[in-house]
Amino acid sequence: DVCSSDLSLLSANLSQARNYLAGCSGNDTKGYFAGGYSSADTARTDKLIYASDAISSQTSANLSQARQYLAGVSENKSKGFFAGGATNFNQVSTADKLVFSTDTTSSFSTANLSQSRQGVAGCSGDGGKGYFAGGQTTTAAYVNTADKLNYSTDTSSAQTTATLSQAREGSVGISENFTKGYFAGGYTQASFTVTR
Repeated sequence: DVCSSDLSLLSANLSQARNYLAGCSGNDTKGYFAGGYSSADTARTDKLIYASDAISSQTSANLSQARQYLAGVSENKSKGFFAGGATNFNQVSTADKLVFSTDTTSSFSTANLSQSRQGVAGCSGDGGKGYFAGGQTTTAAYVNTADKLNYSTDTSSAQTTATLSQAREGSVGISENFTKGYFAGGYTQASFTVTR
């Protein structure tokens, strides 16, 4: 739903009913929703035009592989990234780069996560770097791993100083775009959590 008092904007509905997808806030004119699950994993990407609150399938921006339970980040000007997730119930480290000016997405291996995992959370960061944190690995273990993505070089690596306070998947991340961001919620091996 749109973040206002008007909750009837059907023009902003996804082009396909699905869950476990990821969002990329894009720039100040458009944003994107990608991947997810709808009877099968999908690579589908929808583009949302902020001025008109209209959404449509953008095939040129489809993910490089069909997958669900991934995360997205944006450097808020020219590009964004979708990373991690699971395809056919197998966790992946894949990172896809989305170029806003051309609405095109392609696999970008230098931005891959440091380990294959699903249920990772994204924090768009400060325009110079973003973060992916947490998730579940191929051994079904939950992790607190954090990866830092440098937007200037499109490269990602583990950032041990940014690890989560506890191993978990299914968290969400937000950023105030300048100096700080937050990861919250999710669940651990044992139970749901409200940890910030």
